[in-house]
Amino acid sequence: MKKYIILACFLAVIQLSHAQKGFTTGIIPPKDYFTVVPYENVNKKLIINVEIDGKPYRFIFDTGVSITVVNKKILDDSNHSTFSVLVTDQSGKQDSLEVNKLNRIRIGNAEFSEVPVMTMDIDDNPVFTCFNVDGYLGSNLLAHTAVRISSNDKTITLTDNPSTLQLSEEQSSVILFPSEENRLPIIKVILSNGDDSGSEELLFDSGADLLYRMERERLALFNEHGIVQDIVKSAGSSSVGFFGNAEEEVMFRVKIPQLTVNGCIFNGLQVETGQSSLIGASLFDFGIVTLDYIHRLFYFEPFDEVNEVNEKLFPIDPTVVEGKLVVGVIWDINLENQISVGDQIVSIDDIDYTNITVCDLITQEMEFKKKDRFTLRIKNSHGDVKEIKMERR
Repeated sequence: MKKYIILACFLAVIQLSHAQKGFTTGIIPPKDYFTVVPYENVNKKLIINVEIDGKPYRFIFDTGVSITVVNKKILDDSNHSTFSVLVTDQSGKQDSLEVNKLNRIRIGNAEFSEVPVMTMDIDDNPVFTCFNVDGYLGSNLLAHTAVRISSNDKTITLTDNPSTLQLSEEQSSVILFPSEENRLPIIKVILSNGDDSGSEELLFDSGADLLYRMERERLALFNEHGIVQDIVKSAGSSSVGFFGNAEEEVMFRVKIPQLTVNGCIFNGLQVETGQSSLIGASLFDFGIVTLDYIHRLFYFEPFDEVNEVNEKLFPIDPTVVEGKLVVGVIWDINLENQISVGDQIVSIDDIDYTNITVCDLITQEMEFKKKDRFTLRIKNSHGDVKEIKMERR
């Protein structure tokens, strides 16, 4: 018998402790606009040029952020009313930010006015400093817009007239917003394992450098209904978020036989759990994405209808701690008597990693990620160095 379950995930990457009234409706969008802007792809972060009051800046285009975030220095010379909100980054760490209102943000030939924004002092924030950006363009700015992201020519198209994009209804699904004021795009995907299937409503986050991540709390239900395979449990940290490295936590790695997005099939995924479920920027490698915020529709135009991902992963995840590349998570229990979380990674094959930085980790694609096997040199807390061979599984 076919099992079918429906899961809902409305956990936002940025959660607000203050009422959101005015964050969306306060914006004055342009009218009759159609603009195409190029983006720079820096390790799955989409970076575009914008103007604020006539001055040029670089911003990460991020649908997973509720409210546009800017460097506090941009507003230092202006008088703005402010109030505090509590935010949670993708790793679960929290801090408070201030909300202000910008007079003008210009993207290409489209100018948005009275834009509510949060500000941060970003000089010591690795995401901002490493990517050399001045903020995040969030979903509140896009509330009256249709947005097309094309990896073919690395462009983002913004318009208030979606009919100009020649979209196909057959490639669409409904966007569910958490509320009228919170325009984080929530879409539905299907997970399958033979006759056992389940749907999940999750965040489409263009700022996340992955294809799919499963919320840790959802795993038990998917497992109960036979939808996932080969669950591996571990503890550690492998991500860097808004406020730095994530704290050590219990994590799971799991195989998903089939993931379906708007009818497009992805076979053989391996994913890791996190604070919330989401679809990320790796989807752009497989097709063109359009978010019609105006009519609440999500479009995916795949390059291929079926994608044999058949993903294999290494038995460890690295991370950076105090300027050193270290073992962040160990997924193979057979390695636990050879290495420990926190052991320094000295080299991978002939590449020296003793001087790795957080910026290297989050802005560059590591060479070892392109390999199927390599030799790892590890230094433990006693200063002993050993070599261990690693292979994708």
